[in-house]
Amino acid sequence: MESVAEDIGAKADVLDAAARAAPDATLCSNTSSIPIARLGEAARAPERLLGTHYANPAILMPLVEVIPGARTERRRVDEVVKLLEGVGKTPIVVPDVPGFLWNRLQFALLREAARLVIEHGVPPETVDLAMRQVLGRRWSLVGPFETMALGGRETFVKIAKLLFEELDEPVDPELLARIDLRPTDSLRALASERDARLMEWKKRDAEEGAT
Repeated sequence: MESVAEDIGAKADVLDAAARAAPDATLCSNTSSIPIARLGEAARAPERLLGTHYANPAILMPLVEVIPGARTERRRVDEVVKLLEGVGKTPIVVPDVPGFLWNRLQFALLREAARLVIEHGVPPETVDLAMRQVLGRRWSLVGPFETMALGGRETFVKIAKLLFEELDEPVDPELLARIDLRPTDSLRALASERDARLMEWKKRDAEEGAT
């Protein structure tokens, strides 16, 4: 498995060298966004390559996206799923679409968060607080479709009729460069706090699994 810079040239060089050194090996990429089919062709081993995308911090986050390319052999997908389960991860097989699964969701939300800050003057810390205290807290217990089921499909359809057109506006990615982020000296404490909470959840999940 490679986890070098998110650059197709750099990844292709590593994967191509690995493919030639180990002609029978299954090759995995921890890419966050590069299409697996494209990487497989660049590495000249499309049948043997698949994505294994870990969430950061990888040691504490349980899910791993497993992304087959168009030509990836199914047996290799099954082998990687079994391997990940064996080391305590929860693999989910997702399609080779831009952003795969959680980055597609994450960047859709990030796009609208940036619009709220730049276009409507909402402070970044207010957006972060709302995510932690409302959506993040609820989504840790029930997913978006479960939320819709609990809230009523008809209500969500009515809201979607009002919002989907507005949310479909194109957004310049450079908008993100204009957001004021936390100062660097506070990020170490933030990461420590995050990791401590993730470790608590990991221990809880292990205890629940044991029972």
